Amino acid sequence: MSSPACPYTGTRLVLVTGTNGQGDQIRRWECPDGDWNGSWFTGLETDEIHQIPEVTRTTGNARNLELARRFGNTGRTTTAITVTASGNTTLVTPPLGRRIRLLWLGMSSSQLNGDETLVSVRFGSGTPFYRWFMGNPGAFSHWEAVEGSTDEPLVATLSASYTVQVNLTYETI
Repeated sequence: MSSPACPYTGTRLVLVTGTNGQGDQIRRWECPDGDWNGSWFTGLETDEIHQIPEVTRTTGNARNLELARRFGNTGRTTTAITVTASGNTTLVTPPLGRRIRLLWLGMSSSQLNGDETLVSVRFGSGTPFYRWFMGNPGAFSHWEAVEGSTDEPLVATLSASYTVQVNLTYETI
C-alpha cells in the first residue's frame, strides 16, 4: 500500500510501528508536517484515513466538525488540582444548567506527608463513588464514566490536611 496523503496538508503520511504500554503491536500513520506534528490517523488497511478526534487542528475546518460528529465530543478537559485542606474541596463546578461527566481520575500523595489521609470523591453532597486511603506515598487512578446531576459540583474530601494531587478528565454535558 502506498503512503496516503494527509487530508489537511497534502503531505505524505509516514507509517509508524511499535508497541504500546501493554506490549501490543501498533501501526499508525503520522503526518511529518510541522503544523500536524504528532497527529495520527487510523484506517491503515485502506486508503481512507480518519483523524483521531482528540487530535484536532486549532484553526478547525469542516473536516474536523465531521470527525467530531462521527467520533464523539472533543470537548474534554483535563486538569490538575492540588488539595491540601481537610474537609470538602470543590474540584469542578459545571456551568449553570449542565452536569459533569467524570471520565478519568488519578490521585497521588507525597512521601513527605506525615500520615495517610482518606480521600472521598463525590458529586455535591451525595454518596462517595471513590474512597481511597492515600498513604505516604500513595496513588490511585481509575477510568469510568460517572455523571453527576445538573448543577452538582465534583467534590473531594480529605480526612486530614495533607497534600494530594488530583488529576482528572471530564466533560460538561
